[in-house]
Amino acid sequence: MAGNARYVEGVSKRHDFKHEREALSKGQNPFAAVLSCADSRIAPEYCFDTARGDVFVCRVAGNFASEDIVASLEYTVAVLNTPLILVLGHESCGAIEATITARATARVGLHAVTLLARQGDILVWRRIGVPGD
Repeated sequence: MAGNARYVEGVSKRHDFKHEREALSKGQNPFAAVLSCADSRIAPEYCFDTARGDVFVCRVAGNFASEDIVASLEYTVAVLNTPLILVLGHESCGAIEATITARATARVGLHAVTLLARQGDILVWRRIGVPGD
């Protein structure tokens, strides 16, 4: 969490990517895996002020755990021995809002919206007032 505190304070470390290359070419040893939205405004590596190879990041618009994402997280835990999985969320997700709008207006056409709608039916229907579990 010290890296996040540095990021919040605006005093992030300067990472020397050139000198990290050789060590990273031999393998990876992340201390955490992160499931995050694909939002372009921030990357988990930045908000936790980590170097390359420190976190194994899976990003997808809407921040949901599809079979591909779960398989990637299983890989990092089982093969890379990553001890921690962090699900990083945020408010006002544009992908979720686009899905809600598309479903509410029956305007499904974008692949991302269609995918999110399939993955998040319960979330979407709850948000627009349709009963669900």
